[in-house]
Amino acid sequence: MRLYLSSQRVGNTPDGLVKLFTGGTRIALIANGAYVDDPSKQRDRVESELAELRGIGLDPTEVDLRDYFGQPGRLRAELEPFDGLWVLGGNVLVLRTAFRETGADEIVRDRLAEDSLVYAGYSAGACLLGPRYPLLDELFVQLPGYPNELLTTGLDIVPFTISPHYGTQPGAAGATRVTDYYIEHHIPFIALRDGQAIVVDGESMRVLD
Repeated sequence: MRLYLSSQRVGNTPDGLVKLFTGGTRIALIANGAYVDDPSKQRDRVESELAELRGIGLDPTEVDLRDYFGQPGRLRAELEPFDGLWVLGGNVLVLRTAFRETGADEIVRDRLAEDSLVYAGYSAGACLLGPRYPLLDELFVQLPGYPNELLTTGLDIVPFTISPHYGTQPGAAGATRVTDYYIEHHIPFIALRDGQAIVVDGESMRVLD
């Protein structure tokens, strides 16, 4: 299993991400949790991140999960040629629900098990892999095409969740709320400052600063 779980974007050591790609460098960018209430900002972020991934030597293409709701077989075929996923931060409930509605959750589990995919993401995209995440009121939104009830449990691929943006401004207050939630509900977590990332490569796990 190869994972790159970052607090904010590619972090301070993008080489740690690139080194996980042992063959091809095609990476699918998923932005369904980012700026869910502002399509213009989402578009700007997507373009910025596509450029950043190209700049470190990867070959990114955006895949919008909304195009595959109720079509897990079609999404599986679409993702088959990709060597990795890059999952942006934002609203983790919306992101998780999009994974369920498209079968992306099972696709990720299957391909991680066969070690044919690098899963990389930051903030909400990293939290997604844990067992649970904070259920803050502002995360519950209703979006066209989404079910009325958003899914509130993670993929449970790793036995901890990420508390991103810890001790950094301007997100420090929000990060503290997230950390307090994990402590109160006895959820195992690892707090990351912006710039840090957790790398899992087989049996090895380390934090990059």
